[in-house]
Amino acid sequence: MAWKTGWAYRVPITIDHTKVSAAATNYPLYVSEANLPSRFWDECQGRDLAFTLSDGTTAMPRDFVGWQKATTLEAHVLMPTISNITDDVLYMYWGNPSCADQQNAAPVWTPTYLAVWHLTQNAAGSYPDACGVYTGTDSVSPGAKVGKLLSYGGETFDGTGDVIGLDAALPVALSGLGAVTISFWFKRAVIATQQFPFYLVHDGAGSLKLYCEFRATTNLLRVGARPDLGGTLRVYDTSAAITDTASWHKADLVVNIASDAIAIYIDGSVVAGAGTTTWTPTSFDANGGASGLGGRADGTLSFNGLLDEVRLASSALAAERLATEYANHNALGIFYSVGAVEQNVNRAFRVPF
Repeated sequence: MAWKTGWAYRVPITIDHTKVSAAATNYPLYVSEANLPSRFWDECQGRDLAFTLSDGTTAMPRDFVGWQKATTLEAHVLMPTISNITDDVLYMYWGNPSCADQQNAAPVWTPTYLAVWHLTQNAAGSYPDACGVYTGTDSVSPGAKVGKLLSYGGETFDGTGDVIGLDAALPVALSGLGAVTISFWFKRAVIATQQFPFYLVHDGAGSLKLYCEFRATTNLLRVGARPDLGGTLRVYDTSAAITDTASWHKADLVVNIASDAIAIYIDGSVVAGAGTTTWTPTSFDANGGASGLGGRADGTLSFNGLLDEVRLASSALAAERLATEYANHNALGIFYSVGAVEQNVNRAFRVPF
């Protein structure tokens, strides 16, 4: 088996095909700290973390979000295909401290997504978009950062003004799209108040374009869309209240303007709901205004709890893919297995401490 030139160590990662609901292309595999060997934590420098296909040499784009050694890791790797019939194998490499930083985040996401926010902050305090376009601005009061995918990732919203500001260019980017999918992990802290985890508008007057909210009295999760400025806002609510404040849950909200349909998935499964989803246009228009994550752009009606891994896809993602993503994010150490460390005897070394 060929080796990636210059790297000392690797492990095979084998995806359990029985955990994949249906074959998919351009799948961003989440790689966590689960089952990684001690040598990885001892030797890896972060920038030298690299992935290849099963041939051991063909590089795969990766988005290395962050880590704390021996504790937590979040990385995403673009799988060209993923199978529900046979196991897929890839290699994770480390042990090349002199290499250039292997970060190559945007290609992991841009085949499928308009924007992806891991909700980790950069040195300037902003919230980078992994696709490299729609950076969020910080209007969140200091608080504990506790994430689902990365223990110190995610963001805490206090329900009284916290919001991550989004530029008007994002709702404009929906122009011409017939469908989108909003995905995020959430953990509610307070219920029975109106809260907006995701909020895109048409204009400065706040005309709603695409949003989701937890309803104040019923605690239902609502998805709403108005594809054209001045058109009709259509909404769709879950049939059951979402009141759990003890656990993380994954929401996937599929809005299909072209097919006049909305579907809400919680923890990888579609849930019952009701609403009117018939629009005159078949795609979104090009209008946009200042928008927000975790609340409205002005900070009102903000979410109260934790959010992590917010994604906006430029299509209606299939139910099977959403189920696979939930399994990948939630079943650490089960969705894939990590094999024994392999060493390149012509390149092995130990990193000095």
